[in-house]
Amino acid sequence: MGPACAINAVFIAIGLKISEHFGITGLYLAAVVGAIIGVLPAIWLARKINEGISEKS
Repeated sequence: MGPACAINAVFIAIGLKISEHFGITGLYLAAVVGAIIGVLPAIWLARKINEGISEKS
């Protein structure tokens, strides 16, 4: 999920006119923020799956 959100964040940054003056650094930063945001739901989902498996054992 992290890479997918990173790509989406870069596309959003490209689409926003306000991000033009940040250049390539802004795109890298958007990708990093998107990847971090994309990893958080994956961690939550992994914990929920683990809790469900632990309860059935």
